[in-house]
Amino acid sequence: MHRYQVVTILSNLIIIFSIPPKTVTVSQTAFIPQCLQVGSPCGKLLSIAQHPTTGLVYVATEDGLYELDNNLHIVSYTTTAIIAEGVVNDFIILTDSGFVVCRNDESGSCHFRSISSFDVVNGLYQPGVVSKNRHSGSVVSWIANGPDGVTVVNVAVSSDTDGNLPALSTRYLLYREQVTANYSKFMSVLTNKYSSPTGQKYFSGDYKPNLVKPIYGFSSGNYHYLIETQFDKRNLKSKLIQLCKTDVDYKSYIELPIECMTQDGNKMPQAISAYFATDTLSVSFSNLDESDPLSVVCQYNINDFKEQFRERRRECLMGFTETTQLEWNPNIFCPTEAVSPDVFNLTRLNDPDFCYDLDTSHPLGGQKPIQKDALFTTSTVVNAITVQEHRNNGTIFFLGDSRGNLVKKRLRKDSWESETTQVFEDGSPVLSPNGLLVDVNGDMLYIFSNTKLVKMSAKFYQDPPTRKTPSNQIPTITVICVFIVALLLVVLAGVIFYKRRQKLSWYRTYGR
Repeated sequence: MHRYQVVTILSNLIIIFSIPPKTVTVSQTAFIPQCLQVGSPCGKLLSIAQHPTTGLVYVATEDGLYELDNNLHIVSYTTTAIIAEGVVNDFIILTDSGFVVCRNDESGSCHFRSISSFDVVNGLYQPGVVSKNRHSGSVVSWIANGPDGVTVVNVAVSSDTDGNLPALSTRYLLYREQVTANYSKFMSVLTNKYSSPTGQKYFSGDYKPNLVKPIYGFSSGNYHYLIETQFDKRNLKSKLIQLCKTDVDYKSYIELPIECMTQDGNKMPQAISAYFATDTLSVSFSNLDESDPLSVVCQYNINDFKEQFRERRRECLMGFTETTQLEWNPNIFCPTEAVSPDVFNLTRLNDPDFCYDLDTSHPLGGQKPIQKDALFTTSTVVNAITVQEHRNNGTIFFLGDSRGNLVKKRLRKDSWESETTQVFEDGSPVLSPNGLLVDVNGDMLYIFSNTKLVKMSAKFYQDPPTRKTPSNQIPTITVICVFIVALLLVVLAGVIFYKRRQKLSWYRTYGR
């Protein structure tokens, strides 16, 4: 065999053995709180968060806080409430430097815990009305930027509460160093004006309790948004609320119905869960009928509903409607004629980031719904939804239902592909409305019920398996193959050198 043929063969071996095998190991791990493992009474799972840098997972329960590693093994744990005394956590928020823990004791107090040790900062607690104080109520909270760049937490609660608890409030959220220096502002309202009926949305007057439930909150651009369900004269409605980030008086408060239409033209008014990303709001609606369940999913572009909010504001200010059309605060009237330019220039509404600040016509409602046609229908009650966008595989919808299933759906070649996996064998429902979380790396999915957390693959099982190798790590098989090929090249070089020396010796001995 010619030496050049040998070199060609060895080069091909390098190429073949350097390609990683197309295999993937789908890991499915589970976490159950310690108290449930030993049969002791303990609180239900509330929420999950993942640190964007370390990848550590934090699980909040009604009575404690867990830190888990990548395999859902417990790294640390602390008790934050005492169920035996009727005290449970309402919500726990992960911030850059710690946790805000809000409980139902007294009137819904909150405290701050260190992210490194889970210890309470200075042992201080902030009294005051913050979260719900009934075990059966619901609460939605989220962090955003507020006036003058200060970090705030928005808190929305259901009407199943005691006392004058605000249905929606915006409060300071100071970090650990700021809390130590100035704890008096921690989780306090931004200004005293929030205590007025127009500054906060209270459950009072003709608006009866037990009729409002917050679903999902998020912030984008210059605004905060909240989805909630309301009863209006025996009719259930879902509402989308918009509030300007810099508005400490809630003058910019506006809400409109949000609806999803089925293929046969019927509207599905009951919003169950939602997810916002890349300027798109995805909302699941359901009939809540376990005997004949049906859910639909609609998507709404943020620019579309921002324009609809501005149009409704323009409609009221020009006197096209008599009142603000707000059922829970019905005695606010729109102007009888167009607002004069010296009072308000209507062209200001052309700015998509405009923040309404007049002392009239607020808070504002409306009757024309934000409406879209359903992307797809599924025969189940969707309790939780999250969405992941792929450059090559399109948009994947993850749906957790009331029977413990995970449904994956995506649009491929003008048709919807679907996969259903039974996650909780006992049929426990996926936690509503936030029982799903995509891992920071995008390849795994966390799904949880009130008692169990499961980590599983976020991929469609019918997709060709792939194996990812970090850019700074050379596959082991490649290292081995390169070593073997290098050794063979050394041997080949030795053989060639030996042959050349043998030929040279023959010439010296026998000449020409």
